Amino acid sequence: MDTSKKINFWKISTTVLLISFILVLIFQISYAWTNPTANPSAGAGAISVSSGNVGIGVTGPDSTLSLFKTPSNTAGTTALGISYSAAGDDLWGARLSATTYDFNIDRNYSGWAATPALTIQRNSGKVGIGNTSPVGKLDVVAGATRSGSHASAPSFYITATMQTGQTGPGSGNVEFRHDNATQGIGFGYNTIYQAGTNTNQDLNLLSKGTSPITLNAYPYSTGGVGIGVSAVDSNYKLTVGSQTLANSGAKIETTSATNPAIYVANAGGGPALQIGAGGFVTETRTSDPTTPVAGQIWLRTDL
Repeated sequence: MDTSKKINFWKISTTVLLISFILVLIFQISYAWTNPTANPSAGAGAISVSSGNVGIGVTGPDSTLSLFKTPSNTAGTTALGISYSAAGDDLWGARLSATTYDFNIDRNYSGWAATPALTIQRNSGKVGIGNTSPVGKLDVVAGATRSGSHASAPSFYITATMQTGQTGPGSGNVEFRHDNATQGIGFGYNTIYQAGTNTNQDLNLLSKGTSPITLNAYPYSTGGVGIGVSAVDSNYKLTVGSQTLANSGAKIETTSATNPAIYVANAGGGPALQIGAGGFVTETRTSDPTTPVAGQIWLRTDL
């Protein structure tokens, strides 16, 4: 064999061996990545793999991915963060509270907000929005920090810097609207009102079946009821009036063949009916008098 052939043989052999070594090395690295035989060295932020589960800061992960960071009540000390850029700067973060181990979601907008956007209590499962100590299954703080005495165990609870609602919608109030926004129900701190964009819209209060609607019928309230008036006469359970004279008074109709349209009684012995200004008229005529006298009573027989 001449010298040139020997050189070519060794070049080819060396090349084949080098390629084989590289392939074996690649295979070992790939196999070790998907089927590791040992964990990386321990230390801060250590990664461990056990039975197909991966732990970050956890030596014996129970879940497919387990994270550990010392629980904290300080916003921003999160175990899991979501960033908007490759450089970091987390905008959202998840952490456990110290001692109670409640789950919190923190938000970062020009700094981490002191109160989590969402808290789920570990012991009760209660959810707080803007509130780390929810009293209801869902508890929302939509306004200023709470003060005063609050409900102890409602199923749903919300506080906000609400308006009265006496003039309709207001900032901080609670509303439920149709998806086209034309109508809905709004709640102020002492008023239920019709919401929506319609200029005129009914507001209904319905019982079911033959059951009645009652107002102030139980000892929780001893106040009266006003219809068309905000100043209820404390001597009476019902005061009817109007904010405008054009719409004053009351109209009562019935279709019953036996029961009267109006039944008035006074079990206390006082007058069952007392007529004020304007008088009371009972007709026994076939036509109205030309100049009726105030308080005069007559009967119409032609009707």
